[in-house]
Amino acid sequence: MKKTLICGLLTLAMICGFSSCSDDNDLPDVSFVVNFDDATEVDGVLYVVQGETFDIESITPINNESNKAVELGGATYYWDYRPIGASLYKPFAFEITVTPATSLGRHILEIYCPVYAVDKAPANAIMSYQVEVVASADDLPVGGNTSVPTTAQVSKTDN
Repeated sequence: MKKTLICGLLTLAMICGFSSCSDDNDLPDVSFVVNFDDATEVDGVLYVVQGETFDIESITPINNESNKAVELGGATYYWDYRPIGASLYKPFAFEITVTPATSLGRHILEIYCPVYAVDKAPANAIMSYQVEVVASADDLPVGGNTSVPTTAQVSKTDN
């Protein structure tokens, strides 16, 4: 009788333990506003001039669940899938030099950010941008944006 009671209590404890972890995969519902300088966005493509620098002036996370805080744990920057640097403090600014050796045409800029939102599991966000490197400022399209609303791919953190 004593063994049955102990086994029953252990089973009940395991069931309660597993059910308490159900919110661990509740990912934040976030979007971002990324502000650029010396880059312009037109139709989802960032345009920059070869041999120049452009800046990410700020990354602002927005929690799509109203009245709940969200913070970033830094930002790591990748150019053509290679890490080029990181910014650990708000506003997560970073300068990118497009050297004269950078080929004209399409490249990819990725920004990886750990995301921490109230009542949500920690997550990772990856923002990706197609970047068109042009030969001169005359080749930049007119009417572009320097403040770009972005929806990131959000996934569970690897513990």
